[in-house]
Amino acid sequence: ARISELQQQLQAFRQRRQQAEAQRDACNRLVNLQWSDIDVGAALDRLNSIERQIRALQEGNAELRKLGERLNRQRERVATLEKELTDLQTELGMARRERERQVARRAEAETRLAQFPPLDTDIRAQLGGRFAAVGELRLERLDERRRRVERDLNSELRIQREQRAAHVRRIEKAFADFQREWPQAAADMDATLASAPDFLRLLEGIERDGLPRHEKRFYDMLREQSSENLAALSTYLSQARKDIRNRMELVNEGLRHAEFNPGTYLQIEVRERNLPDVQDFLRSVKDILSYAFQAEPAKAERRFDRLKQLVGRLAGDTAEDRRWRDLVLDVRQHVEFLGREINAEGEEVEIYRSGAGKSGGQREK
Repeated sequence: ARISELQQQLQAFRQRRQQAEAQRDACNRLVNLQWSDIDVGAALDRLNSIERQIRALQEGNAELRKLGERLNRQRERVATLEKELTDLQTELGMARRERERQVARRAEAETRLAQFPPLDTDIRAQLGGRFAAVGELRLERLDERRRRVERDLNSELRIQREQRAAHVRRIEKAFADFQREWPQAAADMDATLASAPDFLRLLEGIERDGLPRHEKRFYDMLREQSSENLAALSTYLSQARKDIRNRMELVNEGLRHAEFNPGTYLQIEVRERNLPDVQDFLRSVKDILSYAFQAEPAKAERRFDRLKQLVGRLAGDTAEDRRWRDLVLDVRQHVEFLGREINAEGEEVEIYRSGAGKSGGQREK
């Protein structure tokens, strides 16, 4: 401790000695100083005198005057260049400080970025494309560009959420429709998106069992065989009515040669009865045939529904169904006969409608 104290004192003495030596040197310089050494006024006078002599020499000598003018221009140019240099050095200093600041910001951003997991290459490419689409990417406008990209992403996300909700509603509606139409097949499932795996497994089983192939065969048979059979039925009914008329023409030909009453003969006219049940049946057959060459599944299924109803009624076992079937298929009930009594001059004498209003003997005759 004593040594440390003495060293501090020694250091203080050394500083005092250095100050004393500096004072001594200053005093020596003051002692040796001449008035002429510090006489600024005399020096300025001398300098002004020299400058006047130089101007006099320059004005008296054209060559010197030109050199003086060139010298002044060069001085002005040097001053301008020095000012520009100063400005450039100032800008350079500012640019260097700005660069250092941006480098620091970049290092800070990289440090913050390192805290997050790396982005997928595809996502980076998509984000790069989105930022490029909103304009030139500069640091001072980065936040504004980021907000625009974020708004676009949020808008697209909202639209996709709405589309997803709409798709979910469509899917769940399809599930509900399937449950209503085939309750046994969907007995263990509910009409929610959570049951989609169960419905997909059911679909895979249907496709594996070849239901689409059977569906195609169903459409082919519906288009070909049912159309052929219905067309044959329609042709048969039409031909049967035509046969009745043709055969009645033979009857009428014979009746022209057989006297009905003295001087008259009988002609029988075939008329359609236009029964509502028969007309509805023929209209149904025609409507079903009109869909025969339309391949749209919805129209084909509607045609099948109508065909199913028609065939079901034709195959019915109730008394009403049997009465209706006999009525629509027995062509003899579709027509009625009108007797016209004609005289030798071809004039109509009497009309007989199913014996209405006639006596028993007339009806029998």
